[in-house]
Amino acid sequence: MSMEEWKEYKSEEIAKEVKNNINDEEFGAKFGVKFGVKFGIRFGISDKQILLALHSDPSSTAAEIAQRIGISQRAVEKQMKKFKDLGIIHREGSRKNGLWVINKGKE
Repeated sequence: MSMEEWKEYKSEEIAKEVKNNINDEEFGAKFGVKFGVKFGIRFGISDKQILLALHSDPSSTAAEIAQRIGISQRAVEKQMKKFKDLGIIHREGSRKNGLWVINKGKE
C-alpha cells in the first residue's frame, strides 16, 4: 500500500467515524440514549441509520432506505423484520400507502 493509498484509506476511516458519531448523537436526541435497553438489544450503526431513515420519512421503502444508507435492500428488509418481531416498529395502513411507526418503548 502506497502512502497515498494509506492516506485515502485513513481519511475514509475518519469520515466514517465522524458519521457514526453524528448518527449516535442524532439517534440519542430522537429516541433517547437508552432506547435499545427498552427492547433488550444494542443497536449497530446500520440499525440506527434505518431507524433514523424511518423517523425522517415513515413512508420509506426498504429499497429507498438501502439506497440512502448504502447497504443492500435485503439487509434492510432483514433488519426491519427483526424490528417488527421485537415490537420496535409496526406498520399502520396499507402496504402501498401506509406508514412505519417507531414504538418508543415497551410499557
